[in-house]
Amino acid sequence: MAKEFLFLSNTLFLIHYFYCTIVLPVETLPRENYKLTYEINSTKDIMDQENRNSFFTIFEMGAPVQKVPLIIKPKTNFYTITSVNIVPNTTMPEITKFNLSENFFKTYDFYDEKKSNSHTLNWCRESEFYFAEECCSVNDTILFYHNVNMKNKTETNIYFELMRNVQDNITGEIGLNLYDAHRRIYNTFLGIMKTNNLISNYYWYFDFDSWNDTKGKIVIGSLPHEDYPYLYSEKNLFFTNSNPSTRLTYMEMKFDKIYIINNDTKIYFCNEAEFRYDSKIIIGDHEYEKYLLKQIDNLIKEKKCFNDTIRDFDYFGIMNFYYCKNDKEIKKKLEKIISPIYFFSNDFNYTFEINKDEILREKDEYIYIQMLFNDITRKWSLGTVFSLKYKFVFNQDLGQIGFYKIKEGKNSNKNLIVLLKAGVIILLCAFLIFLGIQIGKILKKTRKKRANELTDEYDYYSESKKEYKSDINNDLIGNNNYIN
Repeated sequence: MAKEFLFLSNTLFLIHYFYCTIVLPVETLPRENYKLTYEINSTKDIMDQENRNSFFTIFEMGAPVQKVPLIIKPKTNFYTITSVNIVPNTTMPEITKFNLSENFFKTYDFYDEKKSNSHTLNWCRESEFYFAEECCSVNDTILFYHNVNMKNKTETNIYFELMRNVQDNITGEIGLNLYDAHRRIYNTFLGIMKTNNLISNYYWYFDFDSWNDTKGKIVIGSLPHEDYPYLYSEKNLFFTNSNPSTRLTYMEMKFDKIYIINNDTKIYFCNEAEFRYDSKIIIGDHEYEKYLLKQIDNLIKEKKCFNDTIRDFDYFGIMNFYYCKNDKEIKKKLEKIISPIYFFSNDFNYTFEINKDEILREKDEYIYIQMLFNDITRKWSLGTVFSLKYKFVFNQDLGQIGFYKIKEGKNSNKNLIVLLKAGVIILLCAFLIFLGIQIGKILKKTRKKRANELTDEYDYYSESKKEYKSDINNDLIGNNNYIN
């Protein structure tokens, strides 16, 4: 009975491990795939590059398989795939943000439902979304990884919304927001994954070795301590409530304090913030901008520092930024002026930090203050320099943001994984050497035994031969005596 129970529990564990988690490989969308708004390598263009930094994943779907890239948008609920087939006699919408390049399509494709033998077209109608002209209900097969090692995909037939004549001509997008404006989940990606029993819960997190890596993964339906028990512990996982005003802002939270320390004096700012994964930039609140302007006012008057604006296409409109001449004296002054920014959460019992090296960036003849501002914003927007630097998890259904309270240095996960892999390789090599020695001993023993057996057989044959000859000789002698 105990053996049967153990077998059942192990089976259930394996089912959970392999089939209750979705893992999507993630890459950073190359710069050439955005609509270029500013002169290449100008100060505006350099800041725009840092601000627009979207991730995308690849769906292998249909039969035969088509590789379709989808842009990741954590704050939206859209789950759409664009058809290569356009609506006849219509005009394509304007390109505003993205402009996928010819080079991009050397590797990837728009989805072509007409070439897929496994698709089912349920219905089509005029789209209710502003970014497309027609929306269709479609089912087709999609291949998913079910473990963080990203091995052995399984095929699932699931629903998605097929769009035609899409703005920006993008191939599709995935939003990680669970609910739409009417709190429906049936057409959201997370809702569909749960309905099809591909995930056991609505937790999700990004998994990168370092915040500025270009490749990583999104893990949906499990928690880091379940996937990486050698890196994370459940006892170090703490939760806070996301912004309770609406479930559509579930990636927002209130810190208890956001402050800097200037000459041993703490200066406090607005304590509301949101997490953002499509930008490297920190967007500061209006009060911090006023403080910064006071600090660099003389440098601006001396025309050693400058201000300019770029457009934020998704959320904030026109944004201000600041940059200075790149020389040693100005760099020294900026390093004195710019203080680390601290974010303290009582629920996490932890103080997060954006340090000077993450705020100041040298690029050619200028030093950029890697922050954006506008006259309206009263909260912080924490780009990947913050949101990927620390290990956060999200669950919109529970209205929770989780954090693993581990002070991790740059590439610590990667280094530990490398060490673990090296240890496994060393142990494997030692085992193979030991196995080789044992096999050698067995073979040597076997050869020796066979040699002894052959010697015994030879000796026995020799003795038998001697006895046989002796018998013949005796017979001959006897016969001769008889004749005589």
